[in-house]
Amino acid sequence: MIEKLKKRLDKPYQLKADLKRGRNQYLKLDVDTDGCCLDEGKIAEAERYDGYYAVITNNLDYSTEEVSRLYGGLWQIEETFRVLKTNLRARPVFVWSDDHIQGHFMLCYLCLSLLRYSQYLLLHGKNERVSASNVMEAFRHPLAIVLGNYPNNVVTPTLIPKVYLQLAELLGLPPLKTNMTLTNFRTATKLDLSLNLK
Repeated sequence: MIEKLKKRLDKPYQLKADLKRGRNQYLKLDVDTDGCCLDEGKIAEAERYDGYYAVITNNLDYSTEEVSRLYGGLWQIEETFRVLKTNLRARPVFVWSDDHIQGHFMLCYLCLSLLRYSQYLLLHGKNERVSASNVMEAFRHPLAIVLGNYPNNVVTPTLIPKVYLQLAELLGLPPLKTNMTLTNFRTATKLDLSLNLK
């Protein structure tokens, strides 16, 4: 950063771009003229901390290990916001009244809670770390082919991801079979297909 600043000291138009990028902390600017020079004192002060990464907290009761552990978990909070904004589309684009916005966020939060609980079950029950998008795909992709005439239909589950099967097992649901009656399918999945077939 310092080397780039030195190269641009003779080109004020390029320095203006550097000021916007935060490099101005190492410059002495003269307001009355266009003159600029490097602030050697600030550079020397910054060099004292080269190679160190500082985490500042206002809670002085925490030990260094506790602060480090808490900071290390920050990625989970950031990932949760990313999942809310992208996978669950938490931005209320099509709602504008306060009640609708609150309802939208409540539904997104409920979905996030179920998603995180599913990840928790898979981690502690099957010792598998599964991403939020993989859990969502597991719920989105399963299909069932229904053959025959009501009430003698045969249901064949298809495109069932491994994550779905693992969660079903962890939740104590009966296993899916290749050909099932409507009643067996409803028992295994809690979905009543007969409502659409009558």
